Amino acid sequence: MMKIDKPHADNMPRASKAFLLQLLEEYKLSLQALNRSPKTISWYSEILGSYFDFLESNSMLKPVGEMGTHELKRYILHLQKTPRWAKRPHFDGDKGKLSPYSIQGHVRALKAFWGWLEKEGYVQA
Repeated sequence: MMKIDKPHADNMPRASKAFLLQLLEEYKLSLQALNRSPKTISWYSEILGSYFDFLESNSMLKPVGEMGTHELKRYILHLQKTPRWAKRPHFDGDKGKLSPYSIQGHVRALKAFWGWLEKEGYVQA
């Protein structure tokens, strides 16, 4: 199998949302190659996009290799305060907070993405 050398995350420029979105596109290609359903890929994209938006809006962007549990914990706290259906303001249903199951889904998606980053050589464990 052909091996493609990728720069180590420490050598990459400071992270930007555009850079993270580029990684997301590569991740989506990997998911497609693994024959994941379009709905699954869309689910990952939505969650990761939300995380990237959070990082950007809270001035927490930094090189991928420097991101860790601090950012994740802050994101979880943010999710715990997020109203259900926040992206659907016209919805008249329950306006409570996100359920623990929804928050756990976000964590699972982020863990899968970071596992892929490690496997691909963008970060080291």
